[in-house]
Amino acid sequence: MTKREQTKSDPVIAAREVACAVVAQRWPELAGVEPTVTARQHHVPTQAELGRLGAAVAGPAQAPAPESGEYTFTFAGQARTPDGYIMPRIARVTVDSQRRVVKATTSK
Repeated sequence: MTKREQTKSDPVIAAREVACAVVAQRWPELAGVEPTVTARQHHVPTQAELGRLGAAVAGPAQAPAPESGEYTFTFAGQARTPDGYIMPRIARVTVDSQRRVVKATTSK
């Protein structure tokens, strides 16, 4: 299987390529960093939680949160300040299953 075929079949690899491109463009000091990846979970409140809030919904118990198809990539590295100090830099990029960037943020 070629790399292109593998990218099409594996959504994590495709999302990683998008995240790496965003990081290279916005934060070049993190361009060569290997990211860690976590699947993004959506929280669906339970019937008990809804009841405590006064928003209980009649019906069967809710199923666990479905897999969202979103992945968060965390890039950790260092950046040099204008004063010459080295500071830690962490960037997080969340990419959805359609290869769209949901959120991109960095530490200061």
